[in-house]
Amino acid sequence: MESNLTYYDLCLFSGKTGSNQSIFYIFGLSIIFIVGLVANTWVTVLITFVRELRNACNVFILVLCASNNVFLLIFIPFEIFQPDFHLNSLLFSRLIQYILHLFCSVSIMSLLMMSFDRWRAVVRPMDIKSHKGKTTALKVVAVLILAAILVLPTGFVHVVREDELCNTTYVAMDLDMLGGVTFYCMVLLYICPLCLISFLYLSMAKKLLTQGKTIRESLRHHVKPRAQRSRVAWVVVGLVVSFAVCWFPYYLLLIIYVTDDAFYERPMYYLLLNWRPLISLLNTCIDPLSIFLLGSRFRKHLWSILCNLSKVGKTRPSRWHGALTAQVRRTRSSNSSSTNTTRTALNLQPVLPQDRQC
Repeated sequence: MESNLTYYDLCLFSGKTGSNQSIFYIFGLSIIFIVGLVANTWVTVLITFVRELRNACNVFILVLCASNNVFLLIFIPFEIFQPDFHLNSLLFSRLIQYILHLFCSVSIMSLLMMSFDRWRAVVRPMDIKSHKGKTTALKVVAVLILAAILVLPTGFVHVVREDELCNTTYVAMDLDMLGGVTFYCMVLLYICPLCLISFLYLSMAKKLLTQGKTIRESLRHHVKPRAQRSRVAWVVVGLVVSFAVCWFPYYLLLIIYVTDDAFYERPMYYLLLNWRPLISLLNTCIDPLSIFLLGSRFRKHLWSILCNLSKVGKTRPSRWHGALTAQVRRTRSSNSSSTNTTRTALNLQPVLPQDRQC
């Protein structure tokens, strides 16, 4: 089974389905690009420059937000402007498909590592040791390499076809290969990680229920306070839920497209398929917003930085005025001291009122 539709014909509005849909689609992409880029950049800056936020879990949040920014900077400009060279470029079609699934793979692998870190903090607190920078860096590199390897099959969905009537070639998607790759990605990058994350959080819930309301005295110096662990766990849960909600329509619509031969007879399905990337791109905005919404420490440091920036703008003139006043006082003081020194050197006595001649 073959298709003469390119990736952009299948996934994007290029103006062929109506100018209104195309305008709405570009407007949605622009909003996601601005909000996602600003929010992910703030999270990246906070984790990078605030020492209190540097821990193993937040490092993977940093990887998640950085991958969101890279994906937004690469994917959305081509979506909006659509340069002419990509339409019949096999390399670009394969690359954009690979980048899309690489973003999904990095996201779910980072969420899996964060969930495992929370599980160890609750279920096996005695096994937790001080996280060294090199160990965390090796974990990040391993996650990136594993994510890049797992999505390699997605880069070979597009092939070059020949049109004998028009004596030309074009880039198309092999639907047989697309179906296999779709089921492969959905099972390996969506269903299995989410099931594993669910198992980890069920184990955490069972442990917390059996542990009781208080922490044992012998473990207090080995684990973080219960409230702090709960906040971090809720942040990770929010990220996992946003990933599951945003990527479920992506895989569901693609499976319907591959398995249903009468797909084109249902305009609503085709409309939703074209909006499929926009739904999955919402995850890049929801991730940092959920971090600020559920993470009290992130909010505290963000408001602190914003307040300091506003105070600097307001107090800058008064600081200049204070510095200028201090400089004038120092100048007057130095002049006065130099005058007294000169009088002492010349043995000059101050003129008293009674010594003055009328």
